[in-house]
Amino acid sequence: MRRGRQRNPKGPLPLLFIGNLHQLAYYCWKTGGIVSGYNEIKRQYGNVFTLWFGPIPIVYIADYDIAYETHVKRANVFGRRYTVGGMDYIREGRGIVGSNGDFWLEHRRFALQTLRNFGVGRNIMEEKIMDEYRYRIKDFSKTHGKNGNIEVHAATFFDILVGSVINQMLVSERFEQGNKDFEKLKINLGKSLEEMSVLDSFTPLWLLKSKLWRWRTKTTLAPFDFVLQLVQKGIRKRMSAIESGEHVIVEEGDDFVDAFLTKISKDKKEGIDSTFTLDTLAIDLYDLWLAGQETTSTTLTWACVCLLNHPAVVKKLRRELVGVTGGNRSVSLTDRSQTPFLNATINEVQRISSILNVNIFRHMQEDSFIDGQPIATGTVITTQLAMLHTDENVYKNPTEFNPERFLENNNLEKKLIPFGIGKRSCPGESLAKAELYLILGNLIMEYDLEPVGVKPEIKTPTPFSLLKRPPMLLILLFSTILTVLVIHQWSKRRRLPTGPTPIPVIGNLHHLFYLYWKCGGAVEAYRHLEQQYGKVFTVWIGPLPTVYISDYDLAHETHIKKSNVFGRRFAVGALNYIREGRGIVASNGEFWQEHRRFALTTLRNFGLGRNLMEEKIMEEYRYRFSQTANGNNNKGSIETNSSMFFDLLIGSIINQLLISERFEQGDPEFEKLKESLSVGLEKFGVLDVFLPDWIMNAWWMKWRMDDILGPFSWIHRLSQKNVERRMKLIESGEHVIDGDGTDFMDAYINKYEKDKREGVNSTFTLENLAIDMYDLWIAGQETTSTTLSWACACLLNHPEVVKKTREELVHLTGGHRAVSLTDKTSTPYLNAVINEVQRIASILNVNIFRQTSEDTVVNGQPIASGTALTTHLSLIHTDEKLFKDHTKFQPERFLENEGLEKKLIPFGIGKRACLGESLARAELYLVLGNMMLDYDLEAVGEVPQIKTTSPFGIMKRPPVYSLRFVPVHHA
Repeated sequence: MRRGRQRNPKGPLPLLFIGNLHQLAYYCWKTGGIVSGYNEIKRQYGNVFTLWFGPIPIVYIADYDIAYETHVKRANVFGRRYTVGGMDYIREGRGIVGSNGDFWLEHRRFALQTLRNFGVGRNIMEEKIMDEYRYRIKDFSKTHGKNGNIEVHAATFFDILVGSVINQMLVSERFEQGNKDFEKLKINLGKSLEEMSVLDSFTPLWLLKSKLWRWRTKTTLAPFDFVLQLVQKGIRKRMSAIESGEHVIVEEGDDFVDAFLTKISKDKKEGIDSTFTLDTLAIDLYDLWLAGQETTSTTLTWACVCLLNHPAVVKKLRRELVGVTGGNRSVSLTDRSQTPFLNATINEVQRISSILNVNIFRHMQEDSFIDGQPIATGTVITTQLAMLHTDENVYKNPTEFNPERFLENNNLEKKLIPFGIGKRSCPGESLAKAELYLILGNLIMEYDLEPVGVKPEIKTPTPFSLLKRPPMLLILLFSTILTVLVIHQWSKRRRLPTGPTPIPVIGNLHHLFYLYWKCGGAVEAYRHLEQQYGKVFTVWIGPLPTVYISDYDLAHETHIKKSNVFGRRFAVGALNYIREGRGIVASNGEFWQEHRRFALTTLRNFGLGRNLMEEKIMEEYRYRFSQTANGNNNKGSIETNSSMFFDLLIGSIINQLLISERFEQGDPEFEKLKESLSVGLEKFGVLDVFLPDWIMNAWWMKWRMDDILGPFSWIHRLSQKNVERRMKLIESGEHVIDGDGTDFMDAYINKYEKDKREGVNSTFTLENLAIDMYDLWIAGQETTSTTLSWACACLLNHPEVVKKTREELVHLTGGHRAVSLTDKTSTPYLNAVINEVQRIASILNVNIFRQTSEDTVVNGQPIASGTALTTHLSLIHTDEKLFKDHTKFQPERFLENEGLEKKLIPFGIGKRACLGESLARAELYLVLGNMMLDYDLEAVGEVPQIKTTSPFGIMKRPPVYSLRFVPVHHA
């Protein structure tokens, strides 16, 4: 391996037996995909680098000019196909894709000549494509049409269309909807392409075909056996038809099979020892069908995804096409020179899609040099097209879909090589280009594209597999890289605080779950770890290290004194499920600063921290008690479920601020929302916080995501619905925004319209308004409502506290007026009660995580850049050294030690602390103060325990109970 490294381009240091699999797996996981993983390696080692797959060195080229020099100028050295493993499973050195030498030259030349004879590159090819296009549109109109519209699954539509074009050329047959063989073929092929990984390309053929490996090949490679069987069945059918006289080959015949059979017959007559046999015909058909169908169909589906996200591009394309055709004829290949924008759009679709995450490999013929670096004979090499097509130096803002880039730079097109480069490039390039141009051009000219349901993202769901399909490769890598993860974890542990020893793949999850069970909940489990490892410790959630701080002084040092290092939100998994990096809670950088600043200023303008806020809270307080009393028949007393009562009260306060509406008792939408949200929050676990997007969106996780995240999707849809309704009212003139408006939504729409008028490239959009409102509603409602439910549970267990608080309040108000925020300095005991409620409640068992922006040190222990970190508020609030007898409800502790209040941080600490803190404090003070002044509290049924019902979830839910408010009459 050392000698091999000296004779090949530089790259990361390989390990014996596994090579660089550990680094590759880590980079792919860290960056979210294969291509981004390779880009990470490119940044370190340059445009040509070596990765070792076990004992095999593989050289990657990630630069167009170098690729051109090697594959075009020096094609004889770099032109041999590397055929082992999955590539050779069916072919065994035969076919057009996986062969070499004279066999490859003969069969490639024959295929190109035959396809050209049947129209590729000529007018007859256009007729065949357009014939199939019109037939398919007509066919789907019958089966999926309604009122002139056609509703289809894009992949199915293009699979049948493109599959039939290539099938007509190969065997003169088209596929029909409902064709059992075709449907089985596509399902199996889809599964195979989902699960196939780069490792399958390097697994020896003897192992692939052994019983030992059958568990793997039956899902990854067996579907290709089915494709071959279909091809062989077609050949047998043709041979039977020829023998029976039903099919007669005239001259070159009607299709590729006829031409090939003619070639077999000719060679046989001439006594040539030929490679053209029925067996090799099957392999050639297999290669042509796979290459001609899957790639083009997938690209067309990608095209629709791009266009659905960019209706302005569709509009511009149609204007160009109607200008050329007059709208009276179909788009033709002869129009190409007059459709620069369509050409640019197709280029951009192919660039964005780059449908192979890993490209087919070649094999060095002799020792050589690339970019000044040596490369040894026999080395495996590939040009990584997806990296070339996302090269920031060539394509500015490569993740953006921007066809104009090809118009602004005419030289850019030559650096786009979706069909490969050099003499091993795709033989079906001409056919594919014709299909893309004719199908997309005519589709765009003739139809508007609209999504059915949610608009698809321009984002691959399969960043880890060979082809961009639903992800399965990550599961395979887990089973392959156990040793790798050990090495990664041990190297990372040296740069992290102490903690339990992690196990590959699962980290400390086994340990954590055991402690949850043994200790009876999340907080006590973390306390156990704190006692073992100190006030700063590391827990590995799978392959991800998370650091916990459980000391107030350390939290103050990190989050306030070093806020620039510890201020970034760690937004993955469930936190990012709806938000996708947006909103006020999960965003970072300028977006977060802009939206947080706007929210704080707007809420302040609408009374937050001023008398106006008190009026709004007290108005809702009186209304809610009066409405609930009207619905009861208890001689003045009020019986209610604590959670529902406070949910309606607090939910209406925040809703009034956001959209000037309150919730009413019996509102079915609100009741459904609260019921499902409660279920979701009880089931929500720490593991859900760290699940990658691809796992959360996987079909096999749907049962869980529906339970825990479904309610959040429902809240988001409610926000979107409110935004849409307000915009319609504004458009109709029923709602007029005067000045700053009457609520947060008005103020946001003002900002949105202002930025639009001034041509500002703004993040204030209607989509982001829905996300900001979603954040404000959840943060402003759920936390305060839950705290008030905890408060009543505590007070029901301590009637002496209610009595003492009321004495203080009656002495202050005379019992003749409401408690006001101006009374705060005169109500030390009420303040202490609220502090103790918040301490006891500490409503999050696990707090939201942040991410270190650079390497740093906490309490003398290193923390690496990018580490997920949180201050564990529940541990601080139950620290026995700070809060003696911490399990007891004792408001007096805050009167006996005035310095204790500053160590109570229920709203978080530092610049990422809760932005609704002022509102929440006002609500707690006014609602609890006036409630204890006006009412006695009685339990309906048993007195609830001061004990959470969800010790294992993220949120510490209070017990479910009902209570009775009994009016107090003051003398």
